[in-house]
Amino acid sequence: MSPLQNRLGLAILGALTAAGAVGLLSIGSLDLAVPEFVGWYFALFVVYSASVWLVLRPGEGKRFSLAVIWLVAIVSRLVLFQADPRLSEDLNRYRWQGMLQAAGGNPYLAKPEDLEWEGLRDSTWEHVNRKDFRSVYGPVLELTYHGWYQVLSAIGVEESRQPSWFRAPFSLADLGVGWALMGLLGALGLARERVLIYLWNPLVMVEFWVQGHNDSLLLLLLVLALWAAEKGGWKRALAALAAASLTKFWPAIAVPYVLRERGWRRLPWGGVAAGAATAAVLSLPYWGALGNVAEVLEGFVGGWRNNDSLYGLIWEWADQDYERGTELAGRLMFFGLVVVWYSRPSRMAGLLASIVVVLLLAANVFPWYLTWFVPLLAIYPRPALLLWTALAVLHYRILPEYVLLGVWEDADWVRALEYGPVLAWLALDGARAVWNRWKTTNSDVVSA
Repeated sequence: MSPLQNRLGLAILGALTAAGAVGLLSIGSLDLAVPEFVGWYFALFVVYSASVWLVLRPGEGKRFSLAVIWLVAIVSRLVLFQADPRLSEDLNRYRWQGMLQAAGGNPYLAKPEDLEWEGLRDSTWEHVNRKDFRSVYGPVLELTYHGWYQVLSAIGVEESRQPSWFRAPFSLADLGVGWALMGLLGALGLARERVLIYLWNPLVMVEFWVQGHNDSLLLLLLVLALWAAEKGGWKRALAALAAASLTKFWPAIAVPYVLRERGWRRLPWGGVAAGAATAAVLSLPYWGALGNVAEVLEGFVGGWRNNDSLYGLIWEWADQDYERGTELAGRLMFFGLVVVWYSRPSRMAGLLASIVVVLLLAANVFPWYLTWFVPLLAIYPRPALLLWTALAVLHYRILPEYVLLGVWEDADWVRALEYGPVLAWLALDGARAVWNRWKTTNSDVVSA
């Protein structure tokens, strides 16, 4: 294709992407119109797949391509921001934890159901989820909830509209991820227009601009850390990584990959000190109660099954005992992470593989958790993982029953549709990689 054809093709696909966003907005109540939502989402994903194919082709006109990529990304996001965030109740929980802190409470000690905080039960109370749980989020998110609640209250936003506006900081963080990802791609010597793989991903747009999930802030900090590490800015890298690890904690698995090329004898001690200081400052407001997080996390990651894949097999092997199942899954997860490490992948490939290991063995895999690896797909565009971000929305078929009857129950046939093709493709990729390595090794032996 000529440069002109590339530009024209990208412009057409961009127009179709924006039209798909309008189609999603036209549905109305997404939680009660899941078939329509999934239909529009899959149509949008077909356009996205063609866009990824086009942007990965060699060609010229890169500056124009970047302009189109960002224009479409922003327009589509602004359209989706007008949608009613009904695929999840998390925004109500974010607001409650901000309101709790404004009232002098500690989210690591208080639960929504506590009578001590009954005075906080306003018109949004019915939709605050997990009323029997203390916070499972890190201090960075709690500080964000507190600050943003105070901003919304100060400018007079009505209480009933505040949960929807809790999307704003995380929607903006999503744009920051795109900007930081371009910097990382440049540092790696890759074409910056690959940022389309993140910016036009339908799951990213829906989860961060319709739903306003907080994972975008985590990703911004993580990508900034990776970018700084590639540039040798160890203080910035480890400070950003410490902050990322104090959102949902799992980014701590990136530490050995960030430091991989350094080795233990050449650790950047200034960066280590910057990371430790960042963690201490961010944790200080909650220092006396942070120990409760481990207990809450233990129940959250293994107290029930939700949209899981391989964990289901482990659970059955453990005679449907969640405690034993979680213990076995934890051991397998640790083993998997060690295997990935000792296979000596590059920094980005190792982190991508580690995230996939965690998600495949986790007991809870909400669709927005898959956004954790999408920025890395701009570096390693694995088709199986892109497909996973398409099929993940099948999980939302449980919503009508939950909304109407209060029943939250997965179906095995949905798990099979969501994970079957993905696991098969990943297994095929793994077998191909082993075969290629075996051929290379034997070729070297024969040559010798």
